[in-house]
Amino acid sequence: MNPMKKLIASLSVMASLALAAPQATAGAVYHHWSETPADVQATHSPEVIQSYIDAYWANEWVRIYWERIAAFSATFEAAQRAAAEQAAYPSGQCGGDLPPCWVMRRESRGDIRIWNGGCYNGPCGGGTSTASGKWQFIRGTWAGFGGYRNAADAPERVQDDKARQVWAGGRGCSHWSAC
Repeated sequence: MNPMKKLIASLSVMASLALAAPQATAGAVYHHWSETPADVQATHSPEVIQSYIDAYWANEWVRIYWERIAAFSATFEAAQRAAAEQAAYPSGQCGGDLPPCWVMRRESRGDIRIWNGGCYNGPCGGGTSTASGKWQFIRGTWAGFGGYRNAADAPERVQDDKARQVWAGGRGCSHWSAC
């Protein structure tokens, strides 16, 4: 089942539970919160008290799961938007307001996930360089750009945005060993 169908099914279940919760206490007489527990026990049967408790927990359960569904929905929609943006972004761009293609080919061969030394899971080859991504940014230059710790963790569009910023029309060429 695709994620959207799962979300709709979950929402349907939550809605039916939310509608059922008030009916669980339909015949109950509601008491004022200033009553002491002894007053409540003296004026209400154990079944009515249990119905209050059941209604409270049913409503609490629905509230908690609605919050979880809303958070999941927001995350899911953000992921869909990011995937759509990434799919629409042409891969392998270079030149123009980005560093020239020879810089990209020399640094990473255009691979947006590669690390210095040719690894994909962090620095390798006994080196300590943190250079990663399409433009081989070290962490100090990358500086958490776009909310990503390393360039290799970011989508290509974000890496290109940082390269555009650092390249600055050629004034930032010294940031790359290929220059």
